Amino acid sequence: MQTASGQAVKDSSNRNAGQPRDHRARRRRLSPTTIGIAAFLFVVAVGVMGLALSGSWPPKSNDASRTVAQEWYDSRTATPGTQYANGLKVEKVGKPSHEAEGTETIAGKSSYQLSTVTVTLKVTNNVKVPDPNQPAGTSNLVEANLYSGGVRVLFYNIENGKQTIVGGGSGAVVNLKYGESQTIDIVSTHVKDYTDATQYEALPDSVWTDKDAVKATPSK
Repeated sequence: MQTASGQAVKDSSNRNAGQPRDHRARRRRLSPTTIGIAAFLFVVAVGVMGLALSGSWPPKSNDASRTVAQEWYDSRTATPGTQYANGLKVEKVGKPSHEAEGTETIAGKSSYQLSTVTVTLKVTNNVKVPDPNQPAGTSNLVEANLYSGGVRVLFYNIENGKQTIVGGGSGAVVNLKYGESQTIDIVSTHVKDYTDATQYEALPDSVWTDKDAVKATPSK
């Protein structure tokens, strides 16, 4: 036998049992705003993908117009210490001489003519560095004698208006007093596709001076 109160309790239970299902159903519904945002992000993503595939994105930098010398000096001025080598004055003397080495084939596809190229350079020591005896916090520069001064040579061809490095070499002057000069030859091997149109930059690379903490041992 079921009483009226029992029927009321049962009806209430039935209503409560239905509430979670209604609540879950409401949570599944997406508002028009959410749907619009999702659609917008999808369109943006597809658009960016299309630009990337077409080569229009990301935007290309102007590095293609930068020269070998500009790239080099930018790398040498990243910190104050690397700027001191810029005191080496490097001048080209005469024309390069070259001798063919042979042909190199990479991965069975690209073939390059290799050459050994010799350049003559005049290097003058105009290097100034911080005075090691100056008080802390000051930045006075003084003339320095060189134990050694490194020079870098980079060969390049012009391809589609851009300077493309095809090889390089390095050399050094030694025991060079401030204001004095030395003439050196730098021999670079395996320079690719060297022709009379190939150009080069001769650039200061590094210095070791009598003002550095590590001193050279005098030769006997």
